[in-house]
Amino acid sequence: MKRTKTLLLSCLITMLVGLGLFFWLLPSKQTAKPVTIEEDSDSVVFVQPKAVVNDTTKDINVIRDYYRLYLKRANGQDISIHDERRFLTQTLIDKLCYCGGTNYLPLFPLEDNRDPRWSLDNLKIRSEGGNWYSIQLYDHKLKSNCNLALRMVTDKDGQRRIGYAYQYGQASEFSDADIYKKLVKMDEHPKDEIAFLKAFIRSYLSLNLTIDLDAPAYRKYLCDKFVKAGEGVYKNKYSGNYQIDWLDSPGIDYLSDIPSFSIVPDKEGEGYFVIPEGVATYEGYYVNVGKRNGHYYIMQYGTTDPDIEPSDDIEPVTIEG
Repeated sequence: MKRTKTLLLSCLITMLVGLGLFFWLLPSKQTAKPVTIEEDSDSVVFVQPKAVVNDTTKDINVIRDYYRLYLKRANGQDISIHDERRFLTQTLIDKLCYCGGTNYLPLFPLEDNRDPRWSLDNLKIRSEGGNWYSIQLYDHKLKSNCNLALRMVTDKDGQRRIGYAYQYGQASEFSDADIYKKLVKMDEHPKDEIAFLKAFIRSYLSLNLTIDLDAPAYRKYLCDKFVKAGEGVYKNKYSGNYQIDWLDSPGIDYLSDIPSFSIVPDKEGEGYFVIPEGVATYEGYYVNVGKRNGHYYIMQYGTTDPDIEPSDDIEPVTIEG
C-alpha cells in the first residue's frame, strides 16, 4: 500500500512538472512570430511583423539620415550609388535617374549638385499615415518653404527605405490611389503591332509610377526581350539599369502626373509615330515593329521624318488603373 502511494505521488509530481514546463514555454512560442508572406503589401515578398513595418520613428530616422547625407557632406562632394541604396529602393533610383543622373537624385530641388541653399536645421518631417510622409525644407535663397511627399516601403532585405516620391511643389495631396503598388505586366501575345505598342508602353511607363520592388528586374526584361539592342535603349551608368530614352525623357513628368501617349500609324503602313501628350506629331518619335522568336519587338527607333506622313487614325495610349 505504501509503495502504491509512493508511485502515485511520483506520477503526480511528474505531471505537475510537465505542465509547468509547458506553460512556461508557451509564451515564447507565441511571441516569436516568424516572417510572414503577404500578397498585397507593396509588392514586398518578405514582410516583417506589422509593428516593425509601421514604425514611424524608424521611418523618420531613415528620412532624416538621407537628408543629412546630402546636407552634411564635405565640400559638396558627390554621393555614391552605394550610399543612395541605403535609403532608396532600386525602383526609385531607376525612376529618378531618367531625369539626368545625380543632379536629380536628391529628393529636393538643386541648381547643381553643390547647392548650399538648404539647411538640416530647417528640415521638418511629418507622418501622414499609410506610410506617407510630408517633408519641408526652407529655401534660404527664395525665402520660402519647399514641400515634398515620400512613400516608405519595406525592401526585400527587410529594411525600411524611401520607395516613391512626388516632385517638390506637388505635395499638397498624395495617397496610394495615385501610384501603382504593382507594376503593369505586359500582354505578351497582342493581336497586332498597335496592340503590342500599347501593351509595351503601358507596362514600361508603370515602372516609373510604382513602388513594386520587382520593377528593376522587369525593366531589364522588357528592354532585353522587346527592344532591339541600341534602338533607344541604354544602360544608365549610375543606376546600373536599362532605360529607354524616348520613354524616360525629362519632358515626361512621372513625379507629379500620369503620362499619356498617342500612337499614329504612317500612311505607308511601315511604322508608327509615338507622340507624348501635348506634343506635335513631328516632335514625337518614330518606331518600326517587327517579329523575332515568335513575338513582336521594336526593331528601329528615331525622331520623326518630315517625308513620312501620319495617317488619320489615332490610337491613344494611357496608363490605366
